[in-house]
Amino acid sequence: MRPSPRPALKADALSDQPIDLSHALPGKTLAKLPSSAEQLKVLDSQLKLQTPQVAAAKHKSDALAAEAVALRQKLIATAAH
Repeated sequence: MRPSPRPALKADALSDQPIDLSHALPGKTLAKLPSSAEQLKVLDSQLKLQTPQVAAAKHKSDALAAEAVALRQKLIATAAH
């Protein structure tokens, strides 16, 4: 048994066409942008700031879900009597 080749991707077929640079930024503008390392550092610090908020939201969500289960069981028990 011999594996068959993968089908060609649409991107492969379009690679012969020129790239549209009409929306590209000029080189001088690119030079003023922060480096990838700086952008990563900023994003990392933002994530670290949001981590406690996410944990608090998760805790609240879990508490509300547990309360919903308890209320559902109470409703079922009440309706059964």
